[in-house]
Amino acid sequence: MAAEYFGGVLASSRSEVPRDDRGAYFAGLVSRLTTYQIRTHFLLYSVLKTAFDGELIEINKPEGPGQLTMYVERSSYSAAMEFSPKEDPLVIILHAFFGLLKEDLISKFISSTKEDFARNYQTEVEESGIIFQPSALGVEWAHGRGELPVWRFLDSGVDLGCHQEFQIESGFRRFDKRFPTSSPFSRKNAKSSERELADRHK
Repeated sequence: MAAEYFGGVLASSRSEVPRDDRGAYFAGLVSRLTTYQIRTHFLLYSVLKTAFDGELIEINKPEGPGQLTMYVERSSYSAAMEFSPKEDPLVIILHAFFGLLKEDLISKFISSTKEDFARNYQTEVEESGIIFQPSALGVEWAHGRGELPVWRFLDSGVDLGCHQEFQIESGFRRFDKRFPTSSPFSRKNAKSSERELADRHK
């Protein structure tokens, strides 16, 4: 998959404009991402494209990301990522999502338990999981297609081959409730995830 992303860099770098060095930027971006982060980015924008395909939502406007909120069950994410028994899903979720957040490839995320979502966010979900919102940069580079303008991402005529790399059955859905949070990852949520991780390794 990393090779596919770098291939997209090369394709979008072919320009007749000498000063168009976006390819160099994206090559540097991809080189900073781990395999987990690249696969997670591909997965998130696959399910996002499927859930909102054809809708007139402008990701590049301030209200855009909030209108494209998705909920991902932790078990479904783990299945799509094809983790081995030696890979701890919770550790990798935090690594992958914080990395994407740092690079502005998503705009917000909250990873927590079903009980914590209900208690601290008054939100009912099927199981522990992640709620995330995309970013304009994440859309611009979705699937290594840096040559597409961001507003065309949800164009039903644009085929990104979303699910070719994954076995996706269920557990990914649009999240229509407005999800207020003053920060991408709340202090309560961080402490909750740290406790869960600590309990798992006792």
